[in-house]
Amino acid sequence: MDALPVEEKTGLDYASTVKTVNTQGQQVGVMHACGHDLHMTVLIGTAHEMAARKAQWHGTLMLIGQPAEEVIQGASAMLAGQSLPAFRPA
Repeated sequence: MDALPVEEKTGLDYASTVKTVNTQGQQVGVMHACGHDLHMTVLIGTAHEMAARKAQWHGTLMLIGQPAEEVIQGASAMLAGQSLPAFRPA
């Protein structure tokens, strides 16, 4: 999972000390400060419940996790790419 470009200042023993270079070429700290665990739990729970109720619906279920949602680039990249041709703008 991706991390946010935020320096962790909790002082905890397990605090992130990871650094990366952002799109502006600046070195920044990164940490997991978003609810990715919740996002994945919701996707897995939805998949489980939809599979358990397959006899009650028809069609194709697509569960998609948007990359880079924190920096507002993931949706654009998905729409511009070949991974979701059915969802690309006309």
